[in-house]
Amino acid sequence: MTPEELLKPRYLVIGTEDGKPNYPKSEFNTGQIIDFSEHPRFENGNVVGHKFYDESEFSAFPHLFRPLAWYEFKDVADMPKYVKVTLDGSDIFYNSVCECETWVIGDTPEVSLCGGYWFEPHEVTPATEAEYIEYQKSKTK
Repeated sequence: MTPEELLKPRYLVIGTEDGKPNYPKSEFNTGQIIDFSEHPRFENGNVVGHKFYDESEFSAFPHLFRPLAWYEFKDVADMPKYVKVTLDGSDIFYNSVCECETWVIGDTPEVSLCGGYWFEPHEVTPATEAEYIEYQKSKTK
């Protein structure tokens, strides 16, 4: 996935048991991920068209929809090849753009980069290859 795709807002439907509507007559089921792409529109159980949702429709109801971090509910194959370190206070790596050596997805996802240093995904943000190349050039100036 591209950094732009990874950073698109997404929400997790919460509120009841997985697979069940999160409130009476809801079109969303608990456990579903809303990604703001085109979704089918239903009437009486039949698809009657498509619609797009606005993020404000979800952010206004935090007891029903939880915003997801860019790395949540992603597979290793979805993770970026390059990241920018955003962990403030990391004197050595702060604002550096590194190539990811290893992604480990588990209870606490981690990424190994820059010679084996490990970071958690909330300490980095996806970057492009162009950003990585530009950062490498800036180090040699």
